[in-house]
Amino acid sequence: MGSTKTIVLILLILALPLVDLAVLLHVRKRLGVWRTLGAVIGAAVVGAGLLAVQGVWVLREVRREAAARRFPKNQLVDSLLMVIGAVLLLLPGPVTDVVGLLLLFPLTRIPLRMAFLRRVERYIYIDI
Repeated sequence: MGSTKTIVLILLILALPLVDLAVLLHVRKRLGVWRTLGAVIGAAVVGAGLLAVQGVWVLREVRREAAARRFPKNQLVDSLLMVIGAVLLLLPGPVTDVVGLLLLFPLTRIPLRMAFLRRVERYIYIDI
């Protein structure tokens, strides 16, 4: 049987589309169909632009770390978080849009990266 944390995570993942749909319907009621549709499409466009800009930055940082003969763990985790953020922005819904944007902005992504690395490094030690 799975642990309690795993079960909670699965339930949250299953509940996310329902929460997103409820918020989207509420936003549609307040703003109207066309403005809501514009906001969803606009979030995807902004996310794609942020992913392109931040992706170039991360690639540059990976090359810099590799040239210095260091393992680019921060940049690899940033890349993973940015891809997750971009996928969330492609899903229609305000909740996934907000989470996706938070994963694409460096100011909010860096604390998440640090927390992720602390958790991973607690279980895995690689001396490179």
